[in-house]
Amino acid sequence: ADAELGTPGGGRRDDFSYVTGDMRRIADSTGGKEFDTAWLLLGSMQHLLTNDDVLSCLTSVHSALRTGGTMVIELPHPRETFSMGECTRNGWTVPLVEDDGGGDERE
Repeated sequence: ADAELGTPGGGRRDDFSYVTGDMRRIADSTGGKEFDTAWLLLGSMQHLLTNDDVLSCLTSVHSALRTGGTMVIELPHPRETFSMGECTRNGWTVPLVEDDGGGDERE
């Protein structure tokens, strides 16, 4: 991605605005600026522990987006959510065909 975005101080990398803050009140951190897209990455959403926190986050992001804006939420794979034993595994198995028990899967 570095080749496509360019180096810091030049290229497309400077076309992005990064906002940090409490995701439940992120609109307070934007200085009134509206965005085309909001990205909530690296499983951050799972740190919102109550329904009110989730609703506050979604409402705040909505208010920071332009009309027709998009929010991208990255969530962990369900295996990582429900199985702590494999939560540090790097990747998961994706069956290429319906699993017939023949082991035709790829890591």
